[in-house]
Amino acid sequence: LVRWFWCGILGELYGGSIETRFVRDLEQVPNWALGREDAQTPNTINDATFVESRLHSLRTRNAAAYKGIYALLLNNGARDWMQDLQLDKVQYASLAVDIHHIFPKKWCNENGVDDEHRESIVNKTAISAVTNRTIGGAAPSKYMAALQEKAQISAEHLDALLASHLVPADELRTNDFDGFFIGRREALCQLVEAAMGKAVPRDIDRGEAEEDSSQFETAQLQDSPSEPA
Repeated sequence: LVRWFWCGILGELYGGSIETRFVRDLEQVPNWALGREDAQTPNTINDATFVESRLHSLRTRNAAAYKGIYALLLNNGARDWMQDLQLDKVQYASLAVDIHHIFPKKWCNENGVDDEHRESIVNKTAISAVTNRTIGGAAPSKYMAALQEKAQISAEHLDALLASHLVPADELRTNDFDGFFIGRREALCQLVEAAMGKAVPRDIDRGEAEEDSSQFETAQLQDSPSEPA
């Protein structure tokens, strides 16, 4: 049943006209979830797809898959980088958690990172307001040192907190945006695969990307006002 849920969310199958799909799910899901021998796999599972390049076009919380990926990260135990508290329902509100850039917008603009990569979900994660203020617009190598000093934690401890968000610490310490982006994109693909129970086609390296910035208006590539750097 969990697999059916995530296929519907990450496959974004309930975003348009849903009457037919809703009826089919009512017909197919109960028997399948109960494990009956004559039950067929629900269409929602068979129809669901998620490709690697979708991570490039997921930029705002308007998309079901965007929300779904953050729900998976939080469910996997993501912790705040300064407070070292799990971002559960209580802490999400009390710490004023929001979605922010990992490589800050200011740094990206000054270092030639294009809008598509800067605004991708790959370069964003959920952190507290105080952590985001500490990060500011600084290079990751600098803000990581500031986080360690203010939170009085070791480099190894901070690395573990970053890992809870599937963020590779080594690349942040060397300001290696390309290495960071490739590594986290792959980690997010694996997260989606585990939830959906099916492979995520790696269409970018094959030069067959289904989604890229050419498919979006300029306004869609800009940072959302509700998601500060």
